Amino acid sequence: MKYKIIVLIASMVFSSVAFALAAAREDINYSLRIAAYMGNLEEVKDALKRGADINRTNYEGISPLFFASQQGNVAVVTVLIKAGADVNIKADNGWPALYVAAQNGHTEIVSALLKAKADIEMTSNSGMTALLIASKQGHTDIVKLLVAAEANVNISSKKSMTALHFAATGGYTEIATVLIEAGALLNMRAEYGWTALLIASREGHAEVVTALLKAKADVNVPNYRGLTALRVASSRGNTRIVELLKEHGAKK
Repeated sequence: MKYKIIVLIASMVFSSVAFALAAAREDINYSLRIAAYMGNLEEVKDALKRGADINRTNYEGISPLFFASQQGNVAVVTVLIKAGADVNIKADNGWPALYVAAQNGHTEIVSALLKAKADIEMTSNSGMTALLIASKQGHTDIVKLLVAAEANVNISSKKSMTALHFAATGGYTEIATVLIEAGALLNMRAEYGWTALLIASREGHAEVVTALLKAKADVNVPNYRGLTALRVASSRGNTRIVELLKEHGAKK
């Protein structure tokens, strides 16, 4: 009986110690994520020295590298990459570190992640890549970086939006030009049959329309409702675009 009591006590002590160690380790992992988010380089280094798991994620699947990339903490990203952080961990929403860096315009971090072999074509749960989100947000330098790294310029989101569609939507002429020069297909259709030219005509972005026409986009292709760029521009009162379209052979 006495032996059983001793064994039971020993087991309880062991369990308590194991629990305490696990809790301490999790505290270190939490500290690393917070330090990465806040950009506190010394605390990041200290947490790593104390054995923090560099790839440990929180309840949303967010890693320390993700936090640092999202917040633009270049020095922290550099340290984490050198320490062996997995650059391709996805959060629960499907976003990897490269995606959030591109989304938030952190050019230097995008460059660092690409050099660390981040998967340039990794998609979010909505089918968005780093190039797609950079084009949507108007981050020209990041688009140039991604194109130079041979990102697929014709990949589309789950709503069939390509980088060129996003550039046309936002009126980002330089991005549209970069994409066109990289081989973006001019007449690809997004949801409901909208091409980049149709979108730019609808949104009133004359400079993007000019770039697309110069590249020989089909001026008369309609969307799935039968609306051409000329009809869309006319209905929106975009007179300059109407003139441009007519100059390039728009018929109706």
